[in-house]
Amino acid sequence: MLSLSRKQTLSLVVLLFLTLIGWDHELAIWYDSAFSTPFYVQVIFAISLLGIYLIPAILLLSYLRKKWEVSLFLLPLSFFVGYFTTGWLAIWGNHRLHDVFVHFLSKSTLENWEDALTAPFSEEIVKAGCAFLLLLLWQYWNKRLVFLTGLGVGLGFQLSEDIAYIFQDASQHLNDAVPSAFSRISGALSSHYLYTAILVTAIYLLVKKDVQLPARKIYLWLVSPFVIHFLWNAPFASTFVSALVSLVSLLIFFDVLTFVFDETTT
Repeated sequence: MLSLSRKQTLSLVVLLFLTLIGWDHELAIWYDSAFSTPFYVQVIFAISLLGIYLIPAILLLSYLRKKWEVSLFLLPLSFFVGYFTTGWLAIWGNHRLHDVFVHFLSKSTLENWEDALTAPFSEEIVKAGCAFLLLLLWQYWNKRLVFLTGLGVGLGFQLSEDIAYIFQDASQHLNDAVPSAFSRISGALSSHYLYTAILVTAIYLLVKKDVQLPARKIYLWLVSPFVIHFLWNAPFASTFVSALVSLVSLLIFFDVLTFVFDETTT
């Protein structure tokens, strides 16, 4: 019989409650009676194109899980939580931050900067929070368990957001469904899976006592997802800026990955 501590039971109950809300939220876009059969065919085809990045990502995560001998349940659970639990919470957070900034910024400024001022903070905090709620179900943590949880939650959120954008674009102009999918694929290499994995690893290291890393590196990892996400959403973003931000984010990610692979640290 499965035996859970009080802390694990509370974490599980909270996650289930938040996920049930998210289940309804994520599925709601699929049963809009205003959408026709051709709409669904086009949208489903567009969503299937996301497999261009999703399938290699899942294969890589499965390889890492086996190599590091992490629980078989971790990746499906973290992906499920990322897809169904984080999205509606992040949207709620974005709206609450909007309600704050509307008192301090002009209408035109807020329209231009809202995505950069809200999403990086609400989304990153929500994803990290849900990742640690899930981690509470495990009695013992290590850097690899934490890192993979961040990857799974981030990837689940990333897919949820991509599907939402495809639906949004297709509902305005059906022919935009496929271009929207390719737009999401173009930014997938340095996106939410990366932000969340970096952030949760940094938080784990901050609360861990015997860390064999310079504090400045840990703090760099801690703030980088917020800064990178902010720059990605900023109104001055261009192809050059996007490429530069992607490069920096990938370099930081591989720095974290190198640490996680290192057998001499825990």
